[in-house]
Amino acid sequence: MSATATALPALDNTMGVLYLSAVLSMALWGAAGVQMYYYFNTYPKDHWWMKTLVSLVYASDTVSQALMIQVAYVYLITNYANPLFLAKLVSTLLPIMLMTAVLSLGVQSFFIMRIWRLSKKNIWVTGFVLACTLAQFFSNVVFYGVAHGYTEFAQLVPKTNFMHVINSLMAASDAIIAIVLSFYLHTSRSGFKRTDTIINRLIMFTVNTGVLTGICAVLTLITNIAFPNTFIYMIFYIIVARVYTNSLLATLNSRDSVRRGMPDTTGAASSMANSVHLDRLRMRPLDGEMTKHTNHTLSIKVDTETTRDDGNGKISDDLESGYESSGKAQAL
Repeated sequence: MSATATALPALDNTMGVLYLSAVLSMALWGAAGVQMYYYFNTYPKDHWWMKTLVSLVYASDTVSQALMIQVAYVYLITNYANPLFLAKLVSTLLPIMLMTAVLSLGVQSFFIMRIWRLSKKNIWVTGFVLACTLAQFFSNVVFYGVAHGYTEFAQLVPKTNFMHVINSLMAASDAIIAIVLSFYLHTSRSGFKRTDTIINRLIMFTVNTGVLTGICAVLTLITNIAFPNTFIYMIFYIIVARVYTNSLLATLNSRDSVRRGMPDTTGAASSMANSVHLDRLRMRPLDGEMTKHTNHTLSIKVDTETTRDDGNGKISDDLESGYESSGKAQAL
């Protein structure tokens, strides 16, 4: 037993990282499950295609997580104390990369649709962002097509630069989406304080979600270059899929919290606060003026600001102006 133990190589930066990746990704997958439950219970009236997108993204995330657990089980349990197997490439490891590509395409497509709407259907801007996203997706597909038959990690070494390109495209796509979305949200400012406050929150949320996925992609690239003979890069690459899923669900579920920044103008309390009982007003007579009953008709200008979020990131506001003429005040 001791001879076998001493023959085992250090596993902290290889199988140890693989184990941590499985644990962290499982936690994020669970968080996404809670968010999905909240989404379907809170927004039952969302478009069918939005519900379909959420379901497909979470299904892809679930498949990816199941594959990750299977990979960890094969290396750490089935082949426990078998150092020769550590050089083998489990057949279910590369499909995780493919599922991450599918998942990221779905999430980024959602944000690209927001860009399409906010840019007023600007085909050039939207097309550029879409091209970056498709380049990332198809580079993953090509890599999987080339490497899916590999049986050892050593066979992946010549493809290291290709993996660097994939990670660079992922980071670039997330950064471009965040920048373009923030720009169009900024140009959507209306000058109304309440609407601008909501837009500021959306900009902050967009930047934060883009930064999270971008950081994971950049750290994957950096650690892969700095530590080429370890699995340290894997911990960031594995969790990026879970971050994509949580980013999509957090964006959809944040709509109520964003709206809560606006005061409720539909409730009874608000109606009472904004109403004026003109028939109870008393006008004091001017000095020297005879006291008499006089009917006065008051004209009140009402400005109403309405802000709407249609669920796709489209913020619009209207200013309705009207004159309410009524209410007779009696001077005594």
